[in-house]
Amino acid sequence: MTKTPTEAKRDSESNTSTRLAFTILATVQGTLIFTIALIMIPLAVIADEFSLSSSQILLLQVAYGLPFSGLLLFGGRLTDRYGPRRMFTTGLTIFAIASLAAPTTSSFDVLIAMRFLQGIGGAIVAPAALGVVRSLYPDMAGFGRAMAIWGGVSVVGAVLGFISSGMIASVVSWRWMFAVPVAVSLLGLVTTSSLLPATPPADRTQRPGLDPLGALLATSGIILSSYALIVSQEAIWLSAGVLGPLAMGIFLLMAFLIVERKVRDPLLPPTFLRNPVRLVGLAGMLLAAAGAALGHALIND
Repeated sequence: MTKTPTEAKRDSESNTSTRLAFTILATVQGTLIFTIALIMIPLAVIADEFSLSSSQILLLQVAYGLPFSGLLLFGGRLTDRYGPRRMFTTGLTIFAIASLAAPTTSSFDVLIAMRFLQGIGGAIVAPAALGVVRSLYPDMAGFGRAMAIWGGVSVVGAVLGFISSGMIASVVSWRWMFAVPVAVSLLGLVTTSSLLPATPPADRTQRPGLDPLGALLATSGIILSSYALIVSQEAIWLSAGVLGPLAMGIFLLMAFLIVERKVRDPLLPPTFLRNPVRLVGLAGMLLAAAGAALGHALIND
């Protein structure tokens, strides 16, 4: 059926608005990954400025990534419970405040706290942004195409984080690198009401439970396991500093899987990991992360 000029114009405007909204969401997602790599290249400069010990340097490296990765599952549940757009603005506000405060401090403790707060905000924003993308593309074909692009955004963000941080730090202070997450956060917050579709929370009777025990076990297990793997770059595998948190992290993750089989609204349904397509995707993500870590290690050497 041929569309009238008015209908065709309306569809064109709708498509343009959808593409613009997706572009902003993808930019925010790329910035979350960009922020992980933000301090890696000028790490030596930061260490000299704050007179950091080796343990403090390690803490600075992981202060953003650990809460970001550890809280993603719980961030997804908050999105399911309270609505994607609401959690997107909440997480992005936290991320923006931390990104603005981090470069203005002269205290290492405050810098660490703000990096940690950035990670918390990022863990809320990432699943919420994905939820908004799903509402932008209700048909599976369109959503699949959007996800194909979305998957490459994180890689681009990581690469740009390494490259731009080195370029910026060689010209001006490393503190100016935080201008990127601040600017992107403000862009996302300003355009939310006009571009992003309203995504009301689920009906109170249908809202999934928060699963606080599962969230605690998963977050603690992921953070401890990740910390052990990071520490292993500087300590031998058989040392207490590596084996202790690694063993405890694995124990907590096993406990998490057991708990998830018994709760009514699990954060991670037991059937999720039985899907071979998801397993292949997770394996690909693991290899990509390992490659990025290896590249960073080679650069530092």
